[in-house]
Amino acid sequence: MKTLLAFLLLIPGVLSAQTPLWAGKTAAQGNTFLSPYTGTWNGSLITGTYGGTGVNNGASTITLGGNLTTSGAFPVTFTLTASTNVTLPTSGTLVNSAVGTLSSLTSIGTIATGVWNATVIGPTYGGTGIGNPTAHTVPVAEGSSNMTFLSPSTAGFVLTSNGTGSDPSFQAPSGLLVSAITADQTAATGTLYINNKATTQLSLTLPATAAVGSEIEVVGGSDAAGWKIVGIAGTIFHSDATTGVTGTGAYISTANQYAVVKIICIVANTEWEVESSSGSITLN
Repeated sequence: MKTLLAFLLLIPGVLSAQTPLWAGKTAAQGNTFLSPYTGTWNGSLITGTYGGTGVNNGASTITLGGNLTTSGAFPVTFTLTASTNVTLPTSGTLVNSAVGTLSSLTSIGTIATGVWNATVIGPTYGGTGIGNPTAHTVPVAEGSSNMTFLSPSTAGFVLTSNGTGSDPSFQAPSGLLVSAITADQTAATGTLYINNKATTQLSLTLPATAAVGSEIEVVGGSDAAGWKIVGIAGTIFHSDATTGVTGTGAYISTANQYAVVKIICIVANTEWEVESSSGSITLN
């Protein structure tokens, strides 16, 4: 056998030192080449059936014609359903859609859906810094510090500036709050009432509490029967013409449709004086 191989090597074009040789097995034993130890494969593409990819990969790119499955302790399967480009990070960990924690996320783009269940967002990042603020309070910005919330104040008070560098506060308005009414009720200080009751005289009862300087005004409207301001226990009405009309049931009234009166509290909760009037009014 050795003599035959040596003879064939001497015949030009028959065999060379790089030609793979049969291992000398019979047809029944299979046709097996001698194992080459060096050289470059220049034959046809090796398919996946025989351990190749079946694709010409060029100089440096590995291209798969289908799905890729790895084996070992941590098998991975890549299933291709459409054209997809995946760019792997140069460092860190590649995460999937089921990730629970990201400790170094710096950018995420636009979040279109979801519910925020994390830490309260501070002012630096567009939040208030306060979780579950009290209902009906008013937020006041405090720069990078958490916002403060002003509590609701007396009905009719207005939010008023206290100058640069100070928080605003609720204060009594400088003018009277205008209210057109059509039914008897308890009056509120700081209010101008327009009497639009339908056919009978309007009755306004004084409030139980009133600060010194508080005012109430009543003007005529569509009610041709006029109006009446009724006192409570301890009330004393004063005017330039009459002094000392006192007690529950004491009143200032008019039967004129367009009569006007403004009264002012001169002793907290109890004493009221007619500040101005127009038309015929009566203290009784």
